[in-house]
Amino acid sequence: MSKIFDYTYEEYIKAQKKLTDFKFGRIVYVKKDTISEIYKHFAKDNILSILCHGTRSGEEQSHFKKYFNCYVMGSELCEKATDTPDTTIWDFNKVKEDWIGKFDLVYSNAFDHCITPSETIGVWRDQLKPDGRLLIEWSDSQNGKGVTNGDPLNATEEEVTAWAEENGMFLEAELMKKKCKHAGTILVYKRK
Repeated sequence: MSKIFDYTYEEYIKAQKKLTDFKFGRIVYVKKDTISEIYKHFAKDNILSILCHGTRSGEEQSHFKKYFNCYVMGSELCEKATDTPDTTIWDFNKVKEDWIGKFDLVYSNAFDHCITPSETIGVWRDQLKPDGRLLIEWSDSQNGKGVTNGDPLNATEEEVTAWAEENGMFLEAELMKKKCKHAGTILVYKRK
């Protein structure tokens, strides 16, 4: 059963910024091997644009650019990322009009940092081109620590997929099943 840390939106923003301030430039979640596997899966597709959410110091954008010859942008809530290349300061839970329908791939390994899971997936879905894919790197094993003000969402892969289905998407593929960081998997969703 999913759990979400109970705080106001203002408390959420403050906690997320504090956590990112602490980790910025020191702790990187994404692995180059993970992005390599994503590239292998989509190498034959015509990927022209990628959006990464919750990118802290921009490692995701850097790795994606090494593999895909395309436009790559990241979102980060913390102002420390203001000078990070290919990064926009933005709350990934919220709609950004300029991004609606613009991306072939939307990727995040920070879904456990959202407080409105179904709504956030809806925002991310709407950022996709009609045939685009949403990639959520998710690890059930992270749930053992429970919810905190820094990692407010605790859920299973099945619950993440249920939220995607609520938003008119289906699970198309599972990449690196239990082989990502913390025995995670890349869940690939597509519109129905």
